Order: sequence, then C-alpha cells, then structure tokens
Amino acid sequence: MYLAPDGDELEIASAAASYLADAMPIERLHYENPADMSAALRTNLAEMGWFALALSSDAGGSGLSAVEHALFFREVGRQCGPIDVLTQSLAANVVQDKALLGSITSGAVGIALAVRDGDNLRILGAPDAAFVLLVDRSGAQLFGAPQGGEKQSLD
Repeated sequence: MYLAPDGDELEIASAAASYLADAMPIERLHYENPADMSAALRTNLAEMGWFALALSSDAGGSGLSAVEHALFFREVGRQCGPIDVLTQSLAANVVQDKALLGSITSGAVGIALAVRDGDNLRILGAPDAAFVLLVDRSGAQLFGAPQGGEKQSLD
C-alpha cells in the first residue's frame, strides 16, 4: 500500500497551498489580530468551496475524501491559519438544517470553537462568529454564540 498523496490529491494540495499563501500570508502574523478570521477571508474561502470539501455533492459539497480534506488542512497549518477555518468545515459536516448548512458553507455566518473549561466553555475564534461548535468525546454540537466574554456557563 502506497500512502503518499498522488494525482488529484496533489493537485488539490497544490491549489490550496497557492490560494492560502495569497489569502492568508504568513507575514500577517506580524500584525494585530493575526489569528482571527475576518468576514472577508471567510467569504473568500467559502467562494472557493473550501468549507464544503468533505460534503457529498448531493449536500452541495465537493464530495472529496478525507485525504483531500487532510491535505487542505495541512496547507492551512503551514500558513498558521485561524482555528475558525477548521471549525467552519467541521460545522458543515455536523449541521442537518439545509438553510444553516448553506449559510455555513457560503461563509455568511461564522463558527467559533467551544472548548470545555471546567463547567464553562472557552470560545476560540473570530469575535463575530454567530455560532460555536462544541466538540467532545460524545460528538459535536452547534450552539448560538454567547454574547460578550470568553467563557460561557454550560447550563
């Protein structure tokens, strides 16, 4: 078994590398708020279809495999991309509501990551996110984003 990417997989990785180097250049890390995903970047990534890579074509996605998805995120990592890119893509794979799915994959709404911090949630990602995605051992759940502060009670 040959485990290295080849053919179409390499083309997708190359396209992602080229696009991401322009969309989120590593030099941005020298400026204010370099880790946040702006609404403009979210829209640009959505227009390229990056948030819907692993969705089936019936669901409005590219229908690509986990390999292509992983290669895309390898390139996001090389650019020290915002956590929101991963969270937005994961949310697209979790949500069942078609209207909300369209809003997520189009970049119309942002998704931040929620991480358990004792009895609270710590929110990581762009401050304009409309939803948070909580991922833990039991699965993934999408919630409306809390207003204000970094921690939210888990009531």
